[in-house]
Amino acid sequence: MKPDSPARLSLETTGPRLPAAGELFESLAEKALRNRRIEGLHEADSALVLASLYRKRPGFYLWTGRRNRDLETMAENLRLFLPPEAYRQILLLPGSEADPYRGLSPHPEIAAARAVALWKILRWNRGLILTTLTALTPRLPSPQNFLSQCLDLEVGRFFPPDHLTRTLDEVGYVREEPVSSMGEYSVRGGIIDIFSPSGAAPVRIEFFGDEIDSIREFDPTSQRSVALVPGCHVVPMRELAVTDRDIANWHRKAPDQWPEVRFARALDERLQFTANGELFNGFEALLPLVVPVRHDLMDYIEEGGGSSPTLVLPDWDELRNEHGKIRERWEKSCRERADDGDLTLPPDRLGLSTDVLEGWTRQHRTLHLSRLFQDPGGSERFDFRIERQYSGQFRGLLADLDKWATRERVVFVMNTPGMVDRLVDIFSEYGVHLHRASGFESALDHRTAVIQGRLSEGFHSSGLGLHLLGEENLFAEVSQAPAPPRSVPDPAASFLSDFRDLNSGDYVVHVDHGIGVFQGLRSLGVGGDNREFLVVSFQGDDKLYVPADRLDQLQKYRSSGESRPRLDRLGGASWDRTKKRIKKSMRSMAQDLLKLYARREVAQGHVFPEDDALVREFEEAFPYEETPDQAAAIEAVKKDMTAPRPMDRLICGDVGYGKTEVAMRAAFRSVNDSKQVAVLTPTTVLALQHYTTFRERFKGFPVSIEMISRLRNRGQQRETLDNTGSGKTDILIGTHRLLSRDVRFRDLGLIVVDEEQRFGVAQKERLKQLKTRVDVLNLSATPIPRTLSMSLTGVRDLSIIETPPKDRLAIQTSVVRFSRSLIRTAIDLELKRQGQIFMVHNSVETIYSVARMVQETVPEARVAVGHGQMRENQLEKVMLDFLDYRYDVLVATTIIENGLDIPRANTL
Repeated sequence: MKPDSPARLSLETTGPRLPAAGELFESLAEKALRNRRIEGLHEADSALVLASLYRKRPGFYLWTGRRNRDLETMAENLRLFLPPEAYRQILLLPGSEADPYRGLSPHPEIAAARAVALWKILRWNRGLILTTLTALTPRLPSPQNFLSQCLDLEVGRFFPPDHLTRTLDEVGYVREEPVSSMGEYSVRGGIIDIFSPSGAAPVRIEFFGDEIDSIREFDPTSQRSVALVPGCHVVPMRELAVTDRDIANWHRKAPDQWPEVRFARALDERLQFTANGELFNGFEALLPLVVPVRHDLMDYIEEGGGSSPTLVLPDWDELRNEHGKIRERWEKSCRERADDGDLTLPPDRLGLSTDVLEGWTRQHRTLHLSRLFQDPGGSERFDFRIERQYSGQFRGLLADLDKWATRERVVFVMNTPGMVDRLVDIFSEYGVHLHRASGFESALDHRTAVIQGRLSEGFHSSGLGLHLLGEENLFAEVSQAPAPPRSVPDPAASFLSDFRDLNSGDYVVHVDHGIGVFQGLRSLGVGGDNREFLVVSFQGDDKLYVPADRLDQLQKYRSSGESRPRLDRLGGASWDRTKKRIKKSMRSMAQDLLKLYARREVAQGHVFPEDDALVREFEEAFPYEETPDQAAAIEAVKKDMTAPRPMDRLICGDVGYGKTEVAMRAAFRSVNDSKQVAVLTPTTVLALQHYTTFRERFKGFPVSIEMISRLRNRGQQRETLDNTGSGKTDILIGTHRLLSRDVRFRDLGLIVVDEEQRFGVAQKERLKQLKTRVDVLNLSATPIPRTLSMSLTGVRDLSIIETPPKDRLAIQTSVVRFSRSLIRTAIDLELKRQGQIFMVHNSVETIYSVARMVQETVPEARVAVGHGQMRENQLEKVMLDFLDYRYDVLVATTIIENGLDIPRANTL
């Protein structure tokens, strides 16, 4: 965001006395304690009220949201208003959000998070418990039973290793070598490694006989010990511990529970597991047959020795109705599964009824929170209002700030230290001094201050004389994705899908005879035996029978357009002439490439300067922690850009491992040195996604970012090209359109090629020919052999990012028999948490039938179809609509593997 003008402003800092931080928290708490219903609260401001209550009366507070992602948002808001020592007292108890009657176990990460929260509740006498209805509904084992599975290990304690490993198996740990993820353990002689969710690092326990001799924390990446510790806590990976005796009891009692013939198949499937002492997928919903689960969260709070909890319920009427719907879905699923012959237990044995939750509100102090003003009496009202979005309009912000500061306090909340520095610099350009504060309390000592933290939405209160503005209030742009063009272009270059199967009528290429048409398989008798042959017809209706064991001589014909190829004549000379022409062309291209790389090797490229304060601000604005490989790649790119030789580096890493952040940091260094950047992507949808990502990452910095693709009309493209040619555009993102002759840069410094394996050799080298001294950065998850070979031989530099981001959720894979009810379960789960689903069906002939099946199975879902034989503009529209959340389910071929990042899509 660039300053609007060099005008200097000053804020009046005198005005009426405002309450100190302690007084503000006290007044909010007192006001909230007067009534059972509080009106006028939203999201972030309710966190301020809840934090004030917790400060005044520490104890257990139970806040209930709708979805798991609401919990982390609320936790971030609370951390803003609580002292650092209270952060650990924020307890997240998520729900599995899965129907227990669909045969799926909760995700291991969610199960572990629930176990850790229950463990902390039993050990502490206070805490802010953030949970959901789906988390409160399941019944729990007794607190005593759960606590008996939590191990406190200390140096010098007698604890036989075999007893420890047996307990780890019972509470959900998996034996892996080496230990690298939460919930794993390994055994090497007298050493046991354990990664418990209760600690930030795994521990290495060394035994001397049956006595613990030492305990060390170690780095799971390097496997090296970090520090000696006197003890550690081992928390179960699930709330329900299952012993070998429990499995044997279930194996014995299950046939008596479900004796009818209709249950025989489902029963036999489960018994095959339990006969070997193993658990089946979804065992949690059936194990209550032998393991009692009759308790609830209130029993754990009472067992922990805490005082009676305070229930904090936003919009209780809606929550109560939602819980009723949850129970109705359980009852319906139970009936459906039982009718289909699956094993089920009644909902009352698995979960709490709505009446039980109603009883909680009568037995414990309850605060009902409401956004709306409804009850004129018997309710306490707050005057909180949502803060406006400035969207980069800095002049309007400064005008309001000058007005507010005379009678109110203003606190800005930036997500990262880098954005704090950036905001201070912007304000200083206007002569406004913005105080840097260490936290919310110290910020209230000043009329205007900025702190680092997370605020879900800005708000203000005239009664408190307070304005809180988050990063989104200042820099988020209110814009919508460009709509696809209405005119349908000539699909001369519509691409074809990379099919792995052959169908009758497809064009094929024979290594010796050229282009023909595949006519199918035929069985012929040869030497007394029947053999399979592939029949290929050529020009003049000549036919060639290719033995099935010589399939390597054929491959499917592919081209960049839809025009039909000319068939070769069997035994003719046309194919030999074609091969000679192609070889000559390839030889010429290889010579050109050799000359190009030779020129680049000896060329004197642009030497970018070392990082300055603005570059460091941009790096610090990264809201996540860099992985070691990512940091190494960033440093390698920095060295390349500050060296005289033009950079030519390949960044190789899996999807979601941080390649784009490496590219954006390189782009910022280039722009910071007044050089332009070109970002080349293979598809229009990916170009739009990069355009959105770059604008979000660069917000708050004086960088102009534009996109050129078919999503822009001619007038917009012309304006973009003029701005690029004159140097007004710093970063230009586009598809193959960037390779056109009319695209000219005023001073190009860097080229970023994403998904470089999707481009042809000539296409990629076209940009390099524009500027032999330009730095080039290639990104790919699956580099082609030519690119990888050039990297390994030193022609091109290589950086590999193979360490996943910290706390990245592991993918849960289930291999199950095809079932429409299971498909409905998976889709229902995503619909309830506003997620999206990919359904891969790699056959164009039957893909629409599958889509109809999905639509019939889940009528409320919005279903779309995408495959490679669609016109390019049609496919782009489907993908854009899916990206914009206009569809819930995308039934597609493997074309979806083209590098798109759709955050809502959680299920495949």
